[in-house]
Amino acid sequence: MPCAALLLASLAALSPTQRLARDGFAVFDGVLSREQTAAVRETAEALRSGGAMRNLGQDGRDDEVLTVDLGMLRDPSYSGLMDAARVLAGMPGMLVESGRRDECAAETAAQFASASTPRLLMLARYPPSAGGYVPHLDNDAADPDHQRGPVGLRACDRVYTCILYLQSGWSEADDGRLRLHRPRGRAERGEAAAAAVEEEEEEGWAFAGRDYVDVEPVGGRLVVFDSRRMLHEVRPSFAPRWALTAWI
Repeated sequence: MPCAALLLASLAALSPTQRLARDGFAVFDGVLSREQTAAVRETAEALRSGGAMRNLGQDGRDDEVLTVDLGMLRDPSYSGLMDAARVLAGMPGMLVESGRRDECAAETAAQFASASTPRLLMLARYPPSAGGYVPHLDNDAADPDHQRGPVGLRACDRVYTCILYLQSGWSEADDGRLRLHRPRGRAERGEAAAAAVEEEEEEGWAFAGRDYVDVEPVGGRLVVFDSRRMLHEVRPSFAPRWALTAWI
């Protein structure tokens, strides 16, 4: 089986549909191997060294970014991003198939089906000088630019945010965690529902009565969350923090 197919088959086996529907996010580890992650990051670092990345000058946001059209991956300068790009590009199909297998609710299935294959990816690097990003929504109806741009590339078209981390290593002192805030208006789970997800809560990948969850940016880890529901932020980073993001 081709490398990308193996990655997607492994991802799909994790049955994310209940977690996405329940909490608005899901976390998957080992989507890329350590060797694959290092190769993607090496390409990313070379692109930055060549001057391809820039800071957008937005208040509350410290990262340098590069927008990558999938067609650019044919260029040798970008081809090293391919393993990560294949995973992100395959996410819409994975969600639909996983939702079908899990016989999820019609509303959830419709939301999965509305996700589209990304045309663009965003490579981002946060500096080690406490670089971060203030709390925000990726699809925010209150944003004046919400409907600006070509159809399919507008903020209002975003259904899910998919972030794949490219770190060489991570320690507590590095921070740069992704903080996901509990969606406003979400009802607390009862005791029976809480018991049903006790194992996940022990791992930290559920709100479990908390107002937020912090996700460490470990290399090869993929985070998927609802672009319209999930207020999120990047905590101050004290080591270079790399990620490749797709909005689907």
